[in-house]
Amino acid sequence: MKTTLDLPPPLLYTAKALSAMRGESLKDFVISAIQARINSLQNKPDTIITPAWMAHVGELAEIKDEIQNIQSNIDAEFEKINAHDWQ
Repeated sequence: MKTTLDLPPPLLYTAKALSAMRGESLKDFVISAIQARINSLQNKPDTIITPAWMAHVGELAEIKDEIQNIQSNIDAEFEKINAHDWQ
């Protein structure tokens, strides 16, 4: 399968140079580098980096009851029908 990667020039130049020094194609070099990274992460699942956005999940857990109270008040207000608005 083909794909396009946008690599920083210094990284690409280093990869090309190292693959040439090893006598392998850039394609084979990149495949082996990606496979090595995958193997490393699969062997150490605890080293997988949590995405930055997930760091904020649960930050408001300590005020969960207050948030539910506010939501209940909002829901109650939206359930009210103003007869004047329906005329």
